[in-house]
Amino acid sequence: MTLTVSDTSTDGPHGAVPLRVYRPTATPAQPTTALLWVHGGGFVGGTIDMPESDWFARQVVATTSAIIVTVDYRLAGQGCHYPVPSDDVLAVWN
Repeated sequence: MTLTVSDTSTDGPHGAVPLRVYRPTATPAQPTTALLWVHGGGFVGGTIDMPESDWFARQVVATTSAIIVTVDYRLAGQGCHYPVPSDDVLAVWN
């Protein structure tokens, strides 16, 4: 299955939150499912550019025709503290 990948952002309480959206190129006949993918790293490491995040999103789209939204939340440390990373994820969810 072919898919399109686009980078965008949404507003969060601490500024813009970058997103990457993976969607099937063909429009399914039935309403589709969406999944919010939050990369690993415990809010202190990782990015949406990690190969395993990209691989996962592509595999899910290919096997289910779901739309996958990955969030590039701010990482804790260097002046960024709780609840900022969690707030980024919640801003995308809402």
